[in-house]
Amino acid sequence: MSQNYFELVFHPSTLIVHSFLISSFSLYFTTALIVTLIFVLLFVAALSRHKKAGVGELELVGQMARVEKTLEPEGAVLVGGELWRARAGAGETIEHGVSVRIVGVRGHLLEVEGLKRAEVAGLARRPKTEREGGHS
Repeated sequence: MSQNYFELVFHPSTLIVHSFLISSFSLYFTTALIVTLIFVLLFVAALSRHKKAGVGELELVGQMARVEKTLEPEGAVLVGGELWRARAGAGETIEHGVSVRIVGVRGHLLEVEGLKRAEVAGLARRPKTEREGGHS
């Protein structure tokens, strides 16, 4: 009887079946792992593509910004540490590094105007909270 058992367990056809079961389990496990990993990566990517928080127009209009990408008439400005798309009024060109005032908001596009030298000098002398339009 032990010889029959040995033949049954170690018979070549039995080994093929066992190998197939192990291979299919590995295949299913690997597939499930890859699919799960793809879903996790897609979820993380979706979370990382957040839009700007709904900042009300009243919070932005009147604030100062610095041109980061030359406005010709569109470019980018830095406001409170955030980079915003902006458009210069009257189709003017405003160079990188120049201070501008936000005069309007359309969706996520800021409408800005360049400051005259006297305004920039006056802002430099005022306290920071007054310059930024903040409250003390």
